[in-house]
Amino acid sequence: MAPVVTGARCGVLEGLCTRLESAGEELRAGSVPLEGGGRQVCAGAGQFAGALESGVGDFLVSWAGVLGACSRAGELISDGVGDFVSGLREVDRRASRAVIAL
Repeated sequence: MAPVVTGARCGVLEGLCTRLESAGEELRAGSVPLEGGGRQVCAGAGQFAGALESGVGDFLVSWAGVLGACSRAGELISDGVGDFVSGLREVDRRASRAVIAL
């Protein structure tokens, strides 16, 4: 096994990537229950359902946007951390070759 020059805990960082990806998936899945909840709110409002329908629709659209943005942010951070881990491993690999070459 090659010596670790950077001292990076790549396994910990990879675990972070996995957690961020999972969080992104959960956020994407979160918009589905919101839609059902919006229908339930309107159905439970009785005679006031008409007054709520347009507001509930706007609410759902805004939260779908928030959940989508947070999900995408998690994916981007995960990708960045993954690239960082790859870079650290490459530094360690090249450094181990340089040590052997000496």
